[in-house]
Amino acid sequence: MQELILYIKKIFNSTGNGDKKVILTHLLINGTYWAISLLLLLIGRSGYLDYFLEKYAYLPTSISVFLYKPWSLLTYFFIPCSFSIYGIYTCLASLSFLYFFSSIIMRLIGSDMFIFLYFSSGIFGGVVTLFCCYFLPYFKGVDQSIAIPVATYGVMSSAATFAPNLIPLLPFFLRIRLKYIATGFIFLLLLRLNSDLSALPQLGSALWGLGYVSYMKKNSYQQRSEGGFLIKKSSFASNFINKLLKKTKFYSLHNSSIRRSKREISKERLQELLDKVSSSGYQSLSKEEKEDLFYAGK
Repeated sequence: MQELILYIKKIFNSTGNGDKKVILTHLLINGTYWAISLLLLLIGRSGYLDYFLEKYAYLPTSISVFLYKPWSLLTYFFIPCSFSIYGIYTCLASLSFLYFFSSIIMRLIGSDMFIFLYFSSGIFGGVVTLFCCYFLPYFKGVDQSIAIPVATYGVMSSAATFAPNLIPLLPFFLRIRLKYIATGFIFLLLLRLNSDLSALPQLGSALWGLGYVSYMKKNSYQQRSEGGFLIKKSSFASNFINKLLKKTKFYSLHNSSIRRSKREISKERLQELLDKVSSSGYQSLSKEEKEDLFYAGK
């Protein structure tokens, strides 16, 4: 037990391991919830904790209700799974899904940007839900509270956008490109949308992941003089303030060597670049290394 506590402290005190920090946070929240639920069940007070979470932490679809608990835009995608066999299975399956895609995108964008991607995907998914339920007639009048780990879909779509042709290791030796895996999951979300409103924030999260990485790839060779929270390596809060208060200026570094046709990047070179990003972050790459990584991901 002591070794487990030391391991958790080591992960949270480290400068990297953004994916492990997110996954451990979910595990700690779910474990605490299950322990309290078991205690309440034994003393005959089951349901009290669920009532509290639904009242204060779930994301409402009504704007008027949301104004009374705006923090739900952040808490709704950290709500624990139910205290049941199915709930435990759902939690483990969801975190395995998250680990699968985060292990890919983490090596490409680094720990700090992964954490920003995760939180911003969840928040954007909630904003999309509130917008659709307020303005679109199809969703108007739907009174439902949402609590689901939506940010995982933002991580999935960002990984598929950054390395669409990557063939991950799948069970039964299946060889499917990442872009087809992500497309399949998004198609399933569209099918669920007619009967399950929780698919809406998941679609919004996936849309954010797609736009986030597309922006990064488009501006990977551009240099700004100030501001800009999508590229600068620092806390996302300070970067967000910079984005609001400062006008970002970009100076193109594109030249003829970048505009030339796609070049071949060896597997050894790609592995070297991915290891450097994993250890030091995407911003540690030189201009030439960013070019190589860009062409390798095409």
